[in-house]
Amino acid sequence: NLTASTGQSDIFVSKFNSDGEMQWGQVFGGTDDDNPQEVTLTSDAVYLTGSFKGTDVNFDPDGTDLHTSNGLGDAFVTKLGLDGSYGWTKTFGGTSWEVGNTIAFDVDENMYVSGSFWSANVDFDMNGGTDLRSSAGADDIYISKYASDGSYLWTKTGGDTHGQYPVSL
Repeated sequence: NLTASTGQSDIFVSKFNSDGEMQWGQVFGGTDDDNPQEVTLTSDAVYLTGSFKGTDVNFDPDGTDLHTSNGLGDAFVTKLGLDGSYGWTKTFGGTSWEVGNTIAFDVDENMYVSGSFWSANVDFDMNGGTDLRSSAGADDIYISKYASDGSYLWTKTGGDTHGQYPVSL
């Protein structure tokens, strides 16, 4: 049995075998809206991206890894082991909405995260550096690249005064 937090919505991920039997499940989140958008597998991990809102959002289902959104909602990337064990969570956002919509890996295991953002001065470097971008109005699209060791490489953004939303990578 898994228990959700007292929030409006939490993040849930589970693994089933080929017979449909549940192998493991994890639930995490806080007291507000926490929403997964996409799950991607690599040879050694499960990655999730989405958005979260609020203070003291716990991303570690078996321990404590608290994050606080900078605005109305921030983007996150969470890594779990293939056995469901917690790896890490990285977040970014500005004063409005940021969402991680999709996540993919290339043959060199570089990670690409794409989504939308609607804020000024969003820092897309999830590793403590600074790469500030501002949207042109409503939701703009971003795509960020991280090396296989997790280090930040670059972000590209685009949009206008209307909303743009990526669907897949």
